[in-house]
Parts: sequence; structure tokens; C-alpha cells
Amino acid sequence: MKITVKYFGLAAEFLKSTPPLLTVAEGTTIEQLLAQLCLQQDENSAKALRAATFLVNKEKATRGTVLQDGDEVLIMLRLAGG
Repeated sequence: MKITVKYFGLAAEFLKSTPPLLTVAEGTTIEQLLAQLCLQQDENSAKALRAATFLVNKEKATRGTVLQDGDEVLIMLRLAGG
């Protein structure tokens, strides 16, 4: 099945971009997608990606969310500071 992956904000600048349209196996979860995307990053970028927040079709998703054909996954990095 095909999904669209987009990066928002710092994620778009910080992470090595993947092709926006990815083919994944049916039943793939956000966690499994994350593992696949981390393989394409250097160590620091993969660490940041593992701390990211995800939206699927503009709704907050958990790592256990099962992706469906045609889904749009938006990846956002969490910010901390004070």
C-alpha cells in the first residue's frame, strides 16, 4: 500500500528527506514506519525521529496506529526548552 510522508517545521530541515510517497506492507504501524525511516538517518537524526510526534490524516496518532492505503503521515519534532 502507498502512504505519503511529510515533515513539518524543524523535522523538514533537520531530517534527511525520504521520498514523499512510500510503499509499505499492509498492516504497517507508525512504529514500523519509524523503524524504516530511522534506517535512512544518521544517529542523531534517528534519535530525534524516535522522539517525534505523528499525525495521520491530520489527527494525532500513536506508535501503534495501523496505517491504511492512501494515509498521509505528518512528522513533527518535539521541542523542549525553557
